[in-house]
Amino acid sequence: MRLLAFNANISQQLRTKYSFALGVLPIALMFLSFIPLWFISKGLGRMLDVQTDAPIKGQPSGLLWMIYFMSAMVILMVIGYLLGFLLNALIMRFIFGWSWIRLREIFLYSQVPDHWCKKSQIKSKTIGYRKLDVILALLFISSLLLFLPEINILDNTLGGLKLFLISSSMGGIAGICMALYFYFSRRFVPDTRLSLIIYFIIIIVVCSLFSATAASRVNRQWASESEYSNMFTIVSKGHSAGHRGPPQWYLYLAISQRIERIQVTEEYWQAAYPGARVKLILREGFFGYPVVVIYERT
Repeated sequence: MRLLAFNANISQQLRTKYSFALGVLPIALMFLSFIPLWFISKGLGRMLDVQTDAPIKGQPSGLLWMIYFMSAMVILMVIGYLLGFLLNALIMRFIFGWSWIRLREIFLYSQVPDHWCKKSQIKSKTIGYRKLDVILALLFISSLLLFLPEINILDNTLGGLKLFLISSSMGGIAGICMALYFYFSRRFVPDTRLSLIIYFIIIIVVCSLFSATAASRVNRQWASESEYSNMFTIVSKGHSAGHRGPPQWYLYLAISQRIERIQVTEEYWQAAYPGARVKLILREGFFGYPVVVIYERT
């Protein structure tokens, strides 16, 4: 048994229209899996007492929430992918009248009809597997190294979480388009569907992180030169344990009916308390998200 869903070799032999037709529903349902993922993230937040509308970093169960969230994302994407092939089989059975025996041969044993395949082997320029692995690994490491310093900047950007979600989503969409281009242009054809899914996920994550990093830096570096101040109330305090680096100190402020987190010094954190007022000196960011320049006690 060799499932069509995990047989990437067959894609090299299929005509473009059949390859595209078989891939539309699996890829579409991988996208749609983000809808239940949103509800799951909210449920995990309530279960682990994590505020999902505030930065996850520094919250007591934030790391555990992130592990569960990423696991759920991968599982839902794989489920959506497999459901796409199941829908393909059901459409072929009940709309086009194919027999269950024929569908079993196609989807369970990858025995596709001859007219689905190309008549001759078309040579294409493909990227070697080892070279592709190295490129993706370097891009993934680079995107992480560039993004990690921006986490603190996003903390001290009002609406930083929203900026991250929007920019990373746009980068993810661009990554999906790029991965699809490479796949259908046969720039790389992994030997298994699992490898293909892993490559797709890495490309999407890399593009998301690069996009979020660029958006944060542009919003900060091209911010308005003029400054203004606002007063906000401290709702609570928090800090990271510092197991993998120096401890970081946070204040949670009530801003426009939402909770925002800013990073402060330990001295400032020790003197602050819930209910106190904080004066923030701000600059309007390039994308409209204010950047904290100075914070003062009142």
